[in-house]
Amino acid sequence: MILQLGHLKNSKQLVIRTLNFGDKSSSSKVVSLETIQSEVLSCLFIDKSLLEDESIKESLLENAKFYPIREAGEAGVDNDNFEKMSFDQLVTIFNKVNQTWTLQNNISLLENMHTVIDHLNALWPNDRTTYFEEFWFLIKKNLGALSLRVIYNDLKKMGKNDDKNTLIQVSIEGDRNPNPVEGGDLEKSLMENYQEEFALHFNMVEYVASKGQLVIAGNIKNSPYIIMANITEISRLQQSVLQNFITALSR
Repeated sequence: MILQLGHLKNSKQLVIRTLNFGDKSSSSKVVSLETIQSEVLSCLFIDKSLLEDESIKESLLENAKFYPIREAGEAGVDNDNFEKMSFDQLVTIFNKVNQTWTLQNNISLLENMHTVIDHLNALWPNDRTTYFEEFWFLIKKNLGALSLRVIYNDLKKMGKNDDKNTLIQVSIEGDRNPNPVEGGDLEKSLMENYQEEFALHFNMVEYVASKGQLVIAGNIKNSPYIIMANITEISRLQQSVLQNFITALSR
């Protein structure tokens, strides 16, 4: 599992600390602010003085829907200490910031639950791809996931006249936006392996905290799905909101 934290050093440069949970190592690099859209960040810290620059603020805050963006001083980060912080110090800071961000996302989902469900239910009959793209994005924000994969069944039209359908698996992944692709033997095997978990709408099958690996399986309107995520932690609130949300989708 890889975690990347960014700190805006000045109006042109961004310092990125990359944390590898496999061996608890870290590395650092400095990139141009112009390349930020191509960087897979999990969090961004900005000095208060730079937030007062409207051009910088406007361009960076567009990313606030993808990961938490916080004023550096409030998180105890500055130009002098960011590159010197240890692996554990950075993980602690990230968890605190990510907790606040995911809490806000979960509260927002609770407040807009009926609207979101009505919107998704309207997509379900005729646009399964868009349905699960939006589902993927909501789950990613709910969990604050570093990576997220959603696998589900769909029908693929066969034949010249599109009069025959065959069952396929679709896998959705992505760094910032969902990217659906037709699955293969692996996705088919996963669906078979987790078959017993599909009886319920929501089932937390496995969570290995030391590796940050989470697997959730269940069904939406009797159609099976699998969620596989890398996360640093998960709260009871996140579990509860996610369970109620997915259960409500089947009503």
